[in-house]
Parts: sequence; C-alpha cells; structure tokens
Amino acid sequence: MKKTINLASSIIIVYFVFGGLMYLAGASTNKKGALKIVSYPFSLTYESARSLKGELLGLNEPILHDPENFFNFQSHGDFAEYFKDTIVLEYSVSSGFGENSTHYWYNSIITSEGIVNKQILKLNGHTINSQNPFKFSWSQDNDRTISTGRTRPKHSIFKENDIIFNVKHGPLFNYSREGLLNWINSDYIFHHSQELDINGNIWACGIIPPTQKADNYDQYGSIPFSIVLVDSETGKTIYAESIDSIINRSPELDRKSKLIKLNRPENLDLWHLNDVEPHPFNDEIIALSLRNINAIVIYNYKTKKVLKTVSDQSLMQHDVDFINDSTIAVFSNNTNSINDYYNSINIIDLSTGKCLDSLLFNEFEKNQINTSHQGLFSISDSLVMVEETQSSKIWFFSTTSSSTLLEIKIKSGDLGHEFLNWSRVRQQ
Repeated sequence: MKKTINLASSIIIVYFVFGGLMYLAGASTNKKGALKIVSYPFSLTYESARSLKGELLGLNEPILHDPENFFNFQSHGDFAEYFKDTIVLEYSVSSGFGENSTHYWYNSIITSEGIVNKQILKLNGHTINSQNPFKFSWSQDNDRTISTGRTRPKHSIFKENDIIFNVKHGPLFNYSREGLLNWINSDYIFHHSQELDINGNIWACGIIPPTQKADNYDQYGSIPFSIVLVDSETGKTIYAESIDSIINRSPELDRKSKLIKLNRPENLDLWHLNDVEPHPFNDEIIALSLRNINAIVIYNYKTKKVLKTVSDQSLMQHDVDFINDSTIAVFSNNTNSINDYYNSINIIDLSTGKCLDSLLFNEFEKNQINTSHQGLFSISDSLVMVEETQSSKIWFFSTTSSSTLLEIKIKSGDLGHEFLNWSRVRQQ
C-alpha cells in the first residue's frame, strides 16, 4: 500500500512539473503575451481561516485552509469606477475528493474600496454522501454503480437563511446557513443547474431514477432527463416532465435526435439537459439547454407547447439567460471546435433563431477563457460576471468599456484539487 501511494505521488509530481514547463513554454510563445497582472488598488480583509484534514494519497497532516492564500484577486483597468455599487458574490469551493473532501460556501462583498470575504457554510464529503440515497447512476441496464467520490455540491442557490444545492448523481439538498439539514428531494437524480423562478420555486434538471419507467424510452433510448419544478420551502416536487415528451413535440428535434441515434445507437447521453432557465416575467415559459445537440428550446410548460427551437447557434453550451422576450444570451463552451477554442457569450435573436453577436469576444480571447465543460455568466447593467469553472476563476467585465475589471482565482492548495461550483452575483 505504501509503495502504491509513493508511486502515485511520484507520478503526480512529474505530471505537474511537466505541465508547468509546458505552460511556461506556451506562455512564452503566445503571440498576444501573458495576461498582465495589475497591482491591487485595495486591501483584502478576511473574517477567519479554516483548516481541513486531507487524507488523499496519505496526506494526514492538517492543511491550513487560509482564504488569504486560497483566493487571489487581481484588478484590471477602471475597477473602482465600476464597483461604486456594492456587489455580493456568493459561491462554493470544493477541496479534495470523496469522503475526505471538504466543501466551503463563501460570501464576498465587493466595493470600490476593496473585498471582504466571509465563510458562510462548511460541510464535509462524508456528511453529504451519507445522506445520498442513490447508490447507482442511470444506465440502460440499470446496473452501473456510483462512486462514493462523487459528493461535490453544485449549482448552489443562496437564499437569505439557507442554501440549496445538488450533488452529482444525487438528490437536491437544502441546508440552513448554520449547517442544519432542512430537506432532501430524492424524487429525481438532480444534475447541473437549478434556478429560482419569479414565484420563488426551483427549476432543476432531473434524471428519472432507475426504479421508475421513463416516458418514450423505447423510442429514443436516451438517459431520461426531465425538467423538475420544486417548492423551495418544502422541497416537494410541484411538476415534472420528461425531455422525451418535449422532444416528441418538436418535429425538428425529433428528426435530429432519431438521426443521431441511428448513426450512434450506443449513445445513451443523447441530449444532456444542463439548464432550465425560467423567464424573468412569465412563470409559464422556460428555456432548456440541450448540450449534446447544440440546441436551446423555449417552452411553455403549462400549455406544453414548444415556442421556439434554436439549433447550432452555440456549441456544447451551458447556461442560457433571457435578455428580454425576443433575445437570449448563451454561454457557448465551443468544445470540439476544430480550432483552438475560447468560450463565448452568444446573443441570439429568437425571432430569427440566429446569433447576433458574441459579447466581449475580444476579452474572452485575450484572457483565454476556455472551460470545456460547465461555466456560467450573469449580466447586470454594465457588469458581466463569468465563472470559468474548470480553471477555478471568476471574472468581472464591463460592457460599457468592453474591458476586464476583476479576476478572482481559486488557487490550488496542497491537495491540488479545488473546484468552483457555479457562482451567483447580485447587487446590494
């Protein structure tokens, strides 16, 4: 066992040393040059430091979880001018894997004077995993077991007194900010994002558990994703509908799905629902992001009518937001592009179904923003927040000056595994 651990440690050290050398080599050949680091125009203050105990690869000594060393804030350009109003950034960070992982929820108050960071909740992987009733993920034969390491809380909704999140291949949790469990919804295996609608209820991406029969599964043979509406106070499911039935109502997507399945009959993850976005003014209308077929569906769930299908105006996208009744914005990951890819925020006209523009395209390219999976954005007046999930970075941009204002980097600690889990931003 000890030899195995030493061997694994050696491999990891060699991997990161080689990766670091390659990164430096790439940076030196980058025709646009490395990202310039601007000195802070403000001081950083933190409420406290926390410690965690890591056992990954035999790391049994306590490791200091010190926010001052864990978070790296870099300001750019006219930062102070654009943060005259107080901005509240709330997000969670996961460190380590499995039973030995630790998960932190933070609240950052950002003003022109500086940033104050406060830890608001801490849970460990064992606590979360012990409350997960699902011991397998969905598969065609219903026999694939789930790893106990999949305990990463994702896509948190921050309410005044509690925090709602899911874990991969697990239920939807509601915890108080004091760390007390309020409710669990295990009607579905929840996946990717959840969003509050104008009534305060939660729209979420769900997967029908293996114990239940999926509508139209014999027709499409895909993982049975569903849209799920949950009461945020009680955790009870209000409404649910399978993606199969929605696809069946769209001739365009029905043909596209059957053609893909014909060419790749082994493909179980045909659609990969990753966002259910409620309309900001109409509680009947939602936007669905179907990543694996590069499609956005505007759907009235009460009338069960597909209002609009937008195809191939984004690539492997995550996160769709309504700008108004006729326009949406989509975080396009652009993964699988034949060229070196950067993410983009595509502005799409719903009347034509075509992309009008890529917001802040030059800034995305300059900063090399390229999370291949996940990722999100939020537009508030002239400020745009972007989470580059796999790089563990949060960015703020100005649409007025088309410039980068702030970069927040979650630095890798001794465990070497720190992940952002979808962030939220609001004005106070």
